[in-house]
Amino acid sequence: MWWTRVTWAVLAVVAAPAWSDALAGHSTPVRVTAGIAAWTAWGVALIAVAAMSAVSLTVSRLIITIAVPATVIVAVHEPGVWSVTSVVLAGAAGVGVMSAEFARAHIQASAYGAEERFPLRPPAPFVGPMVLAWATLAVAWLVGPLALAAKSWVIGGVLSAAAVVLTVVLGRRFHRMTRRWLVLVPVGLVLHDHLLLAETVLMRRNDLIGMRLAAGGPDAIDLTGLTWGAAVQIDAREPQVVIPRVTGRGPEASRPVSVRTIVIAPSRPGQLLAAARRTRFTAP
Repeated sequence: MWWTRVTWAVLAVVAAPAWSDALAGHSTPVRVTAGIAAWTAWGVALIAVAAMSAVSLTVSRLIITIAVPATVIVAVHEPGVWSVTSVVLAGAAGVGVMSAEFARAHIQASAYGAEERFPLRPPAPFVGPMVLAWATLAVAWLVGPLALAAKSWVIGGVLSAAAVVLTVVLGRRFHRMTRRWLVLVPVGLVLHDHLLLAETVLMRRNDLIGMRLAAGGPDAIDLTGLTWGAAVQIDAREPQVVIPRVTGRGPEASRPVSVRTIVIAPSRPGQLLAAARRTRFTAP
């Protein structure tokens, strides 16, 4: 989405005076550290929103959403036109990078050949833990380096170390959430979801009856993750083997099931169904 890129690019110009005023009363090490961190994060995110890929989607979402509380802190510390405008711009950029349209554009840019990729909505049970993880990472990023610069060695050291560890550990988990999609290809479809599936589901076009808004059925498996919004079901002519991921260990953790219907939660159900009709995966 072009306006997300423009909003993020303009944010640096608008936020600079507000950050300068907010940091005016602090020591030189704090001002320098804050400046380097802010400009580095802004530059990395600017590249991420411009370089379309699944990886850049994860990076841009992490950095830009954390910029929202950062601008709010500055606005509370130093209220004014520049700081309030910064909050509005950061919030708009945050909404943009979290939108389904932005995700679809970045995911599709990573596609191979004739693939059409459609992102899936996050499973509801994962939303709370992911928000908590994001908040923890935000605190570590925002406070750790500044505490070190202010010579608060213990707090700064702990939070800075936590920021490094959490970036590596949580970054992978956030990226796994990003890499959840349904792929339409000329020979069939692929359901790629390593959060809810132990193995990727492959279905040949000839084995498919079609797709429609979910109505359920006795021979169906729900892979929506109990998320919100409309779901889509994929109906097959013959039973398909699906291996859901189950928490725990042992043989029951990856027990294959045979189903004729798979229910999923694409971010934009109508967009997926329109593509399925256009490519003749389902009847008009």
